[in-house]
Amino acid sequence: MNKEFWKKLFDRKFAPFILVLSLAAGIVLTLQIRGTNEYAQGFPSSSGGVLSRQYIELQERNNLLSEQVEEYKKQLDMIRSTSEEHAEETTLEELRYFRLAGGFTDVRGEGVLIYVTVDDPAQTINMADLQEKLSLLVNELNAAGAEAISINEERIISKTEIRLAGVKISINGHQLTTPFTVKAIGNKDTMEAALLARYGFVERLRAGGYFVEVKKSLDVDIPGYNGRPRYEYAVPMKDE
Repeated sequence: MNKEFWKKLFDRKFAPFILVLSLAAGIVLTLQIRGTNEYAQGFPSSSGGVLSRQYIELQERNNLLSEQVEEYKKQLDMIRSTSEEHAEETTLEELRYFRLAGGFTDVRGEGVLIYVTVDDPAQTINMADLQEKLSLLVNELNAAGAEAISINEERIISKTEIRLAGVKISINGHQLTTPFTVKAIGNKDTMEAALLARYGFVERLRAGGYFVEVKKSLDVDIPGYNGRPRYEYAVPMKDE
């Protein structure tokens, strides 16, 4: 029976059917193989291409970010450098100002020259009275806007003492005697007017037997304080 079946199957009557069936099987097999290849090879290849493109994009973005970081670092370094230079300049400027305000710097400018002595060289000088008059003169000059004052080249600062020392007058620890030359830097016209006012300081001084001369000048030189005042009890307060 089997033999008869196969004989009939391969008989010429069934040849077209067998041919169509073979072609159909071949087509199905081909499609299956192609699908398997696309899944096994094509899909991973496509996925790898996507990952490759993403990697390249991330690398380009990372390079761009690195460039931005370097640029920001340069800008930060420049800002720091500028800030440090500005801070240093500010500190130096403040130091120069406080040295000037404290009287530790040689200064020059317009002002007045005041000569004080006695009318008669043979006259006995009342040094206690003269010491008081010099202290009052410094006050008058400060009130008239003097920015720097010296007496016989001794710079007057906040710690300066003008006191009687026997037959001499002690200024900054140095003993001085007549004649006295007082220098003051400031508005020369204002200081001259304050000193020479009617019934003012110079008039009273002359009435007491002193020779006083006041001269205006466009070029007055005053030396800085030669020394360093000691502060034993006063200490800087901490910044809150």
